[in-house]
Amino acid sequence: MTSQFQSPNEMLAKSKEVMLDGRDPVTRDDWALIMNCLAANIMPDACESACEVMRILYDMPLTKEDVQQIVEFQIAHREE
Repeated sequence: MTSQFQSPNEMLAKSKEVMLDGRDPVTRDDWALIMNCLAANIMPDACESACEVMRILYDMPLTKEDVQQIVEFQIAHREE
């Protein structure tokens, strides 16, 4: 399996494209959709740390606990 590096800006842009039809997140619910997309697409071993960095980097109106719950949900529901 080949991994591909992406910048945080690229990850955010792709998440906006997929979850919000390309528009900028405005509401807390918009940001939760973005976080769910990120958590669903980041490797499990790095997921919580990477999502927390994204939360801080983009000043998302989500709590650390919100991020933990989203990550746990997304990892639990991945196809194996």
